[in-house]
Amino acid sequence: MAALTTSRLAADSHPHADFAARVGKAAGVDTAVRAVADLAPLIGAAGFQRAHPIAKARADLTGLLYADGIHDSLYRSGGITLLTEPVTEVAPIRPGTAAADSYDKKA
Repeated sequence: MAALTTSRLAADSHPHADFAARVGKAAGVDTAVRAVADLAPLIGAAGFQRAHPIAKARADLTGLLYADGIHDSLYRSGGITLLTEPVTEVAPIRPGTAAADSYDKKA
């Protein structure tokens, strides 16, 4: 779902597409590493042998942790993006408009 959302944001040239891609990749790799690490002991000793698909997947995923430099740099750059983005102000609701009328009904 994160990959589809990111691709739609990128197709629409949304300003948050880059942020979603960075944080989505980091979270996806972390989840996959955890899944493989939890699965290997369930398989037994065969899961740790070099020729086993789980051992190969674990090696590949470990490489992805460092593919963009230190893996935490993706999270760090996402945090910096969140902390440095300007806060957009919400326009006040003017009395006598449809938005004000619907707000009054809720209150």
